[in-house]
Amino acid sequence: MDVLELAQRLIAIPSVSPMRPAAPDDPPCERAMTEFLLDWFAQRGIAAEAVEATFGRASVVATLPGKPGRGTLILDAHQDTVPPAAESDRPFEGRIVDGRLCGRGACDVKGPMAAMLVAFERLSALSPSERPPIAFVATCDEEFGQAGAIDVVRRWKRGEFAACVPERVDGVVVAEPTGLQPVVAHNGVLRWTITTHGRAAHSSRPELGVSAIERMGLVIAAWSGLAERLRTSGLDHPRCGRPRTSIGRIVGGTAVNIVPDRCEIEIDRRLVPGETFESVRGETAALLASIPEARATSGEAWTESLPLVDDRNGSLAAALACQVERLGRSSVPIGVPFGTHAPRYAELGGPVVVFGPGSIDQAHTIDEWIAIDELEAAVDVVERWALEFLPDHDAGQ
Repeated sequence: MDVLELAQRLIAIPSVSPMRPAAPDDPPCERAMTEFLLDWFAQRGIAAEAVEATFGRASVVATLPGKPGRGTLILDAHQDTVPPAAESDRPFEGRIVDGRLCGRGACDVKGPMAAMLVAFERLSALSPSERPPIAFVATCDEEFGQAGAIDVVRRWKRGEFAACVPERVDGVVVAEPTGLQPVVAHNGVLRWTITTHGRAAHSSRPELGVSAIERMGLVIAAWSGLAERLRTSGLDHPRCGRPRTSIGRIVGGTAVNIVPDRCEIEIDRRLVPGETFESVRGETAALLASIPEARATSGEAWTESLPLVDDRNGSLAAALACQVERLGRSSVPIGVPFGTHAPRYAELGGPVVVFGPGSIDQAHTIDEWIAIDELEAAVDVVERWALEFLPDHDAGQ
């Protein structure tokens, strides 16, 4: 099966994230994708297992033993996608139009996943003495809570895969649409709710109540000021720029003739490498304390995506860029403003890079697509990188 056919097969399997915490009565989400991958590996004689992360949602971990003394290389691609837009044209058909593969997940990340899978299949045809130990991880729940990556890393640190591949990790490549540019740093994100409370009253006598929406207006004004300060004078990262924040959703009131007693806004806060979740929580607490008349409270974050720090990813990124340039394409290590679950793998001790075909500009769009020639190039890049990459501690041997 070539990479285009495989990518079409993956797109045809809906694996839509509910975009909220998992619950016992959720629809299957990635289940059909998980079953397809297990069958795909079984047909090729590759050892693979499903490991449940949360409420019936599982990641798939496939392993190839390799040269003794080498650490494991991990290839990661997430199974889930965001929901297709209502106006999307046949989002699960995997249509080919003008040299592009179109459909939900084409670039984020079923196309990149297909490229990794085909490279992994080629590597499986070699004897263990000709390749490093390699694991392919198809994670669940990347688009919302990163439960899959968190769970796989936890299991890896407990030694659950040590019988198949070495516990030492020499490098991790996480598939995302980066235009075949290795991403060595990216922003993180926190998302949470701020709430104001008031007192309900009939709208004919609003003075008898307290409007939670009006109180929220104070918060919104203050938050707009914070957004401008972050944009112009926040911590400036050389690859990722300055932090950003925005208010993406507001909910308040029950009817037009009732003074609202509750209002909520949902916050998106992008952290640059060097910022921490704790510093953002402190920033929020200080802002709300500066407007006590709003009587606002800040809830727990439901999304916590770490920044990717670029302090030890250089050699891995350079090796990937070298393979891209061999194909006559330009490639340099970069930083990006979006986030991924790649930083979760940093806990395993090796370098971590985000890399893949496609453009983030097409991800999550109405008519998502990926260039077929870039998809095909990615297969060769990943295969050659896996065979030729030497981690820093082995480079002199």
